[in-house]
Amino acid sequence: MPPPIDRRRYLCISPPIDWSNVLNKSLGFLRDSWSEVRSGGWIGVPQVLDTCISLLIAPDQFRQRHCNLIRSARMVAINIELNANQIVEPNYHNRLHFCDALTGICILMLIEKERTGVTEEYWCALLLLIVVSHDYMHPGGQNKQAMEIENNTIHHLRRIWSVCPIDNLSLDYLTYIIQKSDPRYVGENHKIVINVPFEWNKLWATVLVNEADIIASCTTQFGSKLGQQLLSELQHNEVCENSLYLTHEIRRNFLESASFSSPASHILKIQSQVQVELS
Repeated sequence: MPPPIDRRRYLCISPPIDWSNVLNKSLGFLRDSWSEVRSGGWIGVPQVLDTCISLLIAPDQFRQRHCNLIRSARMVAINIELNANQIVEPNYHNRLHFCDALTGICILMLIEKERTGVTEEYWCALLLLIVVSHDYMHPGGQNKQAMEIENNTIHHLRRIWSVCPIDNLSLDYLTYIIQKSDPRYVGENHKIVINVPFEWNKLWATVLVNEADIIASCTTQFGSKLGQQLLSELQHNEVCENSLYLTHEIRRNFLESASFSSPASHILKIQSQVQVELS
């Protein structure tokens, strides 16, 4: 049995809420747990996912459509843990990254709930599924051609959908958003929603997933080490061999390209952490 989540440190939502503090404490908790992965102290992707579910969707709001999405998300989370016992995980695209991204999307959606007073249970369930799935079976490294890794992820997910089917519209959303998580499309995703009021739709959901994907990497506390881990992963896969000396330049280029467009990300003030590091 994995250890219980320490809710004093992970996604502890008690007013008055300092969302930046919630994010940093939660990411810190995940890293403390990750440091014990070899001794069995790792909290596990399924537990992190279930904590996010409990904060976003009340049990009495679980309709059949939501249940199918959540069931599929849980199956992905379980398989991520099972697969990790059979392979050498990439230095960056590992279980910790999945939990970082889940934490990010959960906080963004909780902020949106606080901002509007409305909970969109369908989108909460769908985005948790997408985020826990977006790098499923990631081989490490980066694409040699557009959407190469993303399409491979979708290919592997089909085995799970055959056991835990989801409706066709949700499948279309999921496919689109995972494909658009290819870094070469992220800037375009943000441009599409410029001056467009936030609403729960495919385009804004894509931006939220893109933001959640890099939130941990944009924090002043954890981002630099994540950048080093990503560079190490790329070198291991011979994508940028002999470029350790470029660490600081690569980090700066990443931060300069990082975009945060959602109202929730503005309330989280993640962009201000980026500016602190760039200044």
